[in-house]
Amino acid sequence: MNTGYIYRLVVGAWLGTALLQAQPVFESSPAAPVVPASLRDIAQSSVFSLGMGGVETPALLHWGPLELTPHASDKFVYSDGILVRPGRATNTYINSFSVGFVASLGRNWTMDYTPTWMVYTNRAFQNSVEQHLSIAGGAEIRDWLAQISQSYVKTNTPRIETGRQTSQQISDTHLSVSHRFTDHLSLELNGSQSLQFIDQSPDYYDWSTQDWLTYRFVSRLDFSIGYRIGYTDFDPGAHMTYSEPSARVRWRIADKLTLSVQAGREHRQIKKNGIPAQDTPTFDGTVQYQPFERTMITLRAQRSVSPSYFTNSVTENKGWSADLQQRLLGRLTLLAGFGGQKSHFSGSHTEFIPTFSTVDIVNASGVVIGQLTTVSFHPTTVIDLRNDSTQSFHARLSTPFARRGTFSVLYNRTRNSSDQPGFNFTSHQVGCEIEYHF
Repeated sequence: MNTGYIYRLVVGAWLGTALLQAQPVFESSPAAPVVPASLRDIAQSSVFSLGMGGVETPALLHWGPLELTPHASDKFVYSDGILVRPGRATNTYINSFSVGFVASLGRNWTMDYTPTWMVYTNRAFQNSVEQHLSIAGGAEIRDWLAQISQSYVKTNTPRIETGRQTSQQISDTHLSVSHRFTDHLSLELNGSQSLQFIDQSPDYYDWSTQDWLTYRFVSRLDFSIGYRIGYTDFDPGAHMTYSEPSARVRWRIADKLTLSVQAGREHRQIKKNGIPAQDTPTFDGTVQYQPFERTMITLRAQRSVSPSYFTNSVTENKGWSADLQQRLLGRLTLLAGFGGQKSHFSGSHTEFIPTFSTVDIVNASGVVIGQLTTVSFHPTTVIDLRNDSTQSFHARLSTPFARRGTFSVLYNRTRNSSDQPGFNFTSHQVGCEIEYHF
């Protein structure tokens, strides 16, 4: 079975978080991916997995095949340098309280629902209730593996790209079917839908498919060729199409070292007069090294293109990150990392350029007695450009208590430099968090 794809789903929630576009300024709590038990077993058995181990908490409530695990957390953070709007930075204390549950139906379905109450002491920010819902299901039948996932996120937090507190709702749907033809050859078919509704920015709707044909040379080395095609519609704004051929290599170099590299070239066409097509090389490379049983080092580099928060705009991101997960003194867990990202925002807007024309006014004798000037306005597409450079560092030290609880202290530093005034800032966050799974 081609389990590498499932493995990427499991670990993708925390690898290279510094590389996401429209990064939130605040450090977020590392959340476990919502994956059914049957798919977790496949991921853990993958030859490309370097797991840190861990004990799964038994569910508190049982009704036949249904298991329910309530959870709650409270995080208190002081933050400085947060942009209220471009050009104006301020400080605030933030308290975020979450309560939710994980529900599992048998081994093939899992759901997590978590609302979070965000309270700011600075009245320049709006208090809000965030919503996080994830549903995932999957089943393996002989040489076939099918899975589906649905997520909904509603947030209202400061964002680097917009330079202000930004309300957004994101709904993502993913469907995947994979088939193993032989011990060496397999096929993955993936379809995705992403709907984003963003305050004071164009909403966008994206549909795409990315398919892979994989050949496994030996148990620790495989090679894939793939093709991605998609369509994005801005409201208001233009629509765009994109396609990307790519290739991928996964290699378990040694028992404690894995490598995954993917590279391609994306062609993106924005359907608006005056905007040329864009051809962008893309890549995504990850190295994981586990020198000791309780030590994990992850290095990642990435270049990607995605729709932006601005009208008829796309964002080209180039970034890197280095992360460490380390067990200390038998009870403490350290999560730390730093990274950098360069973001190039390219878009367009319409300006009406005036054109003046003057004609002479003559009388019946042919003598010029005056002039008449007329003004006409012609729509012209103007290209918008912006370049940002972001550096970030984060650290979290955690310890368990009372079997099901975790207490953490955290620190985060984010610095953004932009060639447009108002988007430069340096922000620090320091705080603590307590979590409990009932």
